[in-house]
Order: sequence, then C-alpha cells, then structure tokens
Amino acid sequence: MSPMTREEFQRIGGAGVDTTQITDPEPPYLTRDTVIVREFSTTNVIAYRVKEEWFFDKQRSVIDVRIIGIAPLIYAVDDKGNRREGDLKIPIMWIYYPEARKIFANQEVFMRGNDSDRRTWDDIFLKRMFSSYIYKENNVYDRRIEDYKQGMDALVEAERIKMDITNLEHDLWEY
Repeated sequence: MSPMTREEFQRIGGAGVDTTQITDPEPPYLTRDTVIVREFSTTNVIAYRVKEEWFFDKQRSVIDVRIIGIAPLIYAVDDKGNRREGDLKIPIMWIYYPEARKIFANQEVFMRGNDSDRRTWDDIFLKRMFSSYIYKENNVYDRRIEDYKQGMDALVEAERIKMDITNLEHDLWEY
C-alpha cells in the first residue's frame, strides 16, 4: 500500500470543480458559465468498514479478534456529484489500525446518556461497542456474501458464519 495523494483523495471523496450555465433573472436574460467547487466533507461519511482477523490464541485458549484496518464509506457519486443508482457504498481509503491506534486512543468519544464515562475511539473498537454484520469471509473465489446471496438470504449467511466461529470456540471446550 502506498500513501494517497491529496488529489486522489479529493477525486475519490467526490470533490471537484464543475461548470454550469446560469441564466440571469433580469432582462436581457443572458446565460453565463459559473464555476461550482465541490469539497469533501466528513458529513459525507455514512459508515465504516472494519477489517478483522479472527484467530485461535493457543496461549490463552480463546478465539480472539484483531482489527487490521478501517475504511470510511461514502455513497458512490458520478462526475457531477450526483449519487449513483442503488446506493452503492464505496470505501474512500483504508486506514491501517495499528498505526492509527495512537490517534484513536487520544480522541475522546461523547457517550449519549452517560457523561461521566470517558471513552476513546480505541475503547470503542477494542471492546466492539458498535453494531455490525459480516459481509465477507475468506473463501476460494474471494467473493462477498452479496455476490452469491441476496436480501434476507445474505443476512442468514452472515449469521451462519458468525455461528460457525462461535461453535468453533465452543467445540474447543467440549469433551
């Protein structure tokens, strides 16, 4: 992986420059070109994709999870800044979690309904205090669940994968 340039980030994030024609509201109703600058805003981020590695820790005899990366997701837009059909969500970039952990550990999070509890973004991620669903697992074809299951079947498949992980850990302690 290589660091992303500012221009690449602006292009992927939906930023850019457009020109459009505007007609004057007063006579003689002349039309002229105007430049509209679209800038990236953090309000465009709608979700985050978290890449994790689940593994068996032989030292502690437990199945553990390690966060590898986090990707902010935005809606896919065309050249004019309009949202594409189907509400396609695309990752802007991948952030390598172990390197960003220092930043996450120093940023406090506001907990709604509990102002006495101080937490950081690192606490939120490590304690898994977020809702999520499985969208892909390692497989021979490198497919996502949505590539071979649709709708409710995709959610059932994600739950099946989660149960497989739970059963694997449970079977370690079964006699």
